[in-house]
Amino acid sequence: MLAEFIFWGSLGLIFYTYFGYPAVLLLGTKLRGTKSVVAVDRQSPSVSVVISVYNEQKVLSERIRNLESSLYPNDRIEFLIGSDASTDGTDALLSEMKSERLRAIRFDQRRGKSAVLNDLVAAAKGEVIVFTDANTVFAGDTIEKLVRMFTDPAVGAVCGNLILHADPKTVGGAGESAYWTYENHIKKLESDLRTVVGATGGVYAIRRHLFRPLPTEKPVTDDFVVPLKVLEAGYVAKYEATALAYERSEDSVLREFRRKARISAQNYSSLSEFSRLLHPRTGFIAFALWSHKIIRWMVPFLILFMLLSSVFLASSLDSYRLILYCELFVIAVAGAGFILDLLRLPVGWFGIPYYFFATNAALLVGFVRYLLKRERPMWEINR
Repeated sequence: MLAEFIFWGSLGLIFYTYFGYPAVLLLGTKLRGTKSVVAVDRQSPSVSVVISVYNEQKVLSERIRNLESSLYPNDRIEFLIGSDASTDGTDALLSEMKSERLRAIRFDQRRGKSAVLNDLVAAAKGEVIVFTDANTVFAGDTIEKLVRMFTDPAVGAVCGNLILHADPKTVGGAGESAYWTYENHIKKLESDLRTVVGATGGVYAIRRHLFRPLPTEKPVTDDFVVPLKVLEAGYVAKYEATALAYERSEDSVLREFRRKARISAQNYSSLSEFSRLLHPRTGFIAFALWSHKIIRWMVPFLILFMLLSSVFLASSLDSYRLILYCELFVIAVAGAGFILDLLRLPVGWFGIPYYFFATNAALLVGFVRYLLKRERPMWEINR
């Protein structure tokens, strides 16, 4: 029966992308073993750290001090900060900064992050480009840990380890922190087996000559598109767990929902930029993209397919009637979590289905925004 195929196929794909794929990666790494990168005795490559900012006055001073305290050799590193026509005190703050290693560029017209990053990389002098954000904090040796991975000539990009500081008492904080722990685990397995298929916007690096200008006519996620262009060039991207970066997570599920909806719209918009990598001829890259990204983005639709097919099947089969009741119960629990969160009451175990459904609802909203072309290349600050 077609309805049964749709139900079990949808359930199988959901289970696979969240649990089956990590299990396959783990098995693959056990069978293949892992190789560690051994640093060679050579001069540290020159590095350019680039940050695109818009109205980041509240966090920018601390971020610059954090970068200045990096343990990387002073004569081998520079910091480029591009202000995308900021309207707060960001530009004044940058003009007051006195540092031989800091170059601040103000753009009079608001164009979006991609356009700013394109100009910053074009102006950069370093052999390695490190991408980061204004609200990220690096450990002292983070840049050195990223850069040392390039001693392997096959490595074209490196993703660091983002650790979120979260309030465990809030659904948003606990959920996002758990999600990033899970994502970092998958990145490590992908890296150990072959290559990661994306990076973390706050902490990643590439060889400068592998950078391809980002599209500026539509919104895209740079930490996804940039590493994939590196893979298209025949290099691999690695995950370095000891290259630590820290950010404060959203404690509000509503604000996190808005952020994920915006990023989801950008991800869907980015699909055309790496469609060639989805072909089976790219081997592990295609396998990882479908398993880790594409199917994950399909989950909200798969949930709807499961619900609709079980409604149809429940009319004639008692076993599916029980399944439908279970589905409705989980939805009701998620709804109760949503109401408790709105009332600022402890959510408890209600938070697990609540966060799961909120995350996938954001994916669905992002898809609609992508179809309606509601997402712009520019962004707003939620902090």
